Amino acid sequence: MITRKGVTPIIGTLVLILISVALGVAIFVFIKNYNVNLQTGVSEQAQCRGYSFSAGDVCYNNTVNNSKNGILLKFNAINYSPNLNLTGFRISIYYEGSGAFNTIEFDSLIPATQTGKVISSFIEGTNAIHEINIFPKINVNNKNFICEEIEKIVAGSEIKSC
Repeated sequence: MITRKGVTPIIGTLVLILISVALGVAIFVFIKNYNVNLQTGVSEQAQCRGYSFSAGDVCYNNTVNNSKNGILLKFNAINYSPNLNLTGFRISIYYEGSGAFNTIEFDSLIPATQTGKVISSFIEGTNAIHEINIFPKINVNNKNFICEEIEKIVAGSEIKSC
């Protein structure tokens, strides 16, 4: 006489139902989080497209920091946005001839519709500057991010010693 040992049909059915429910909940949570992240990214990009700033009177001071030669950039910035604070900048400096460049990010708060004098953090290097690209950093939904679509390009010939 052969006796079979195994799971009763009722317990097997309950286990399959529990696995199905757990899988359904996991898929729901994943899709919900994906949509929230996607919507946040879209709103940030939309804010950047509607954002406007200017940077002018760019000049530099030669300086030394930890025995390294470099510069501090200074410029006037205007935040034209009626409701977004400009919270900082990313600056890319391209040097003459070599193709070398430096990029820095720093904080400098300029409230909505205000003008401010900006001084960068230390930038290593003293080569002749070919071009500077200034990108604004804004705050949307309590998150700072760089608006890479918006930049102010300053030719090296426009940059003077302060």
